[in-house]
Amino acid sequence: NLSRSERECFFSDLHVSPERRAALWMEQADIGEELIDQYAWAVPNDKCMAILEHFGPIVEIGCGANAYWCRQMQKHGIDVIGYDLSPSDAGGGRINKGPKKSDNKMPDSSSRDAFQVRKGGADDLPKHQDRTLFLCYPDENDNGETESSEDD
Repeated sequence: NLSRSERECFFSDLHVSPERRAALWMEQADIGEELIDQYAWAVPNDKCMAILEHFGPIVEIGCGANAYWCRQMQKHGIDVIGYDLSPSDAGGGRINKGPKKSDNKMPDSSSRDAFQVRKGGADDLPKHQDRTLFLCYPDENDNGETESSEDD
């Protein structure tokens, strides 16, 4: 288990020695690989949205600046809020209006794609005990801009 100092200052040599950081990194990588193998590469579709709707309202931790899954849930009428530690990366930290339009039309600010990414993380969960936690590890090759399907 990581101490609060180790979590918050993981890359600081003042708080975590390089040796301890290496050991923690390997330990977390092993845990992460198991989670990725079991839950990764999820692609939103109508079936999973119906399941998520059943468990709503939802809170997603680590939704990313583009809040891809949150926006998909919101489009399907699911009550969802999303947090990310760095919502300002890639233009987050503001209402996310989805992909930019290529025409000259002004984006509709009331669009169902609009989604506010909140700054925060796991420490914010106690505020949302009435919501179901949603965690999703995206496909490492997916940029979150388009839905994809695989022909298996």
